[in-house]
Amino acid sequence: MKVQGKYQRTIMIILMTLFSVYSCQRGNKEKAAADKTNLSRDSLSQKSKMPDSANLENGIQVAMFIEQTGLGAMLEMAMAKLAADKAQDSPIKDFANRMTQQYTKLNLELSALAAVKGLRLPGSLQQKQQRQIREMSAMKNEYFEKLYLKIVIEEQNKYIELFKGALSGPDGQVGDFSRKFLPVLESQRQKAYELLSTLN
Repeated sequence: MKVQGKYQRTIMIILMTLFSVYSCQRGNKEKAAADKTNLSRDSLSQKSKMPDSANLENGIQVAMFIEQTGLGAMLEMAMAKLAADKAQDSPIKDFANRMTQQYTKLNLELSALAAVKGLRLPGSLQQKQQRQIREMSAMKNEYFEKLYLKIVIEEQNKYIELFKGALSGPDGQVGDFSRKFLPVLESQRQKAYELLSTLN
């Protein structure tokens, strides 16, 4: 009887040991599966955030492009109108009138692009630009023509770089707009250089 009792206790110890080992293994497997599930969820969460971040960055770039281009177009048109009235040199007057026509067209298409993006063009020039126009308006004609052409060249240098950057940007519509008007800006800059070279 004593041997049989000892044998039963031994069997019970073995069974309990096996059950404990099984429970540990099962717990480890469940933990590993849970970790894998959480990792997958985290990965999916990160992937779902990436497009939002990219869209936000793209939206900021588009808004900045439209604002800067809108301000540039307003400044060019204001200066061109002033040059058409104030300049004495006929080629410069013709250049200014052509600038007004080209920027009127650019501004219309920019306004349409802004509407598609849910944005608005700037409503007025910045204070610095307004002050510049006032100072040029009060300037003597002999100085005005040179300064006007120099400002056109400086402005075109800035916006040509802006448009070139937009060509490789993520927004296709902004890229198409830039591709269309970039040659116009480059042509305006070249003509301004040529006119400036004819002035004493």
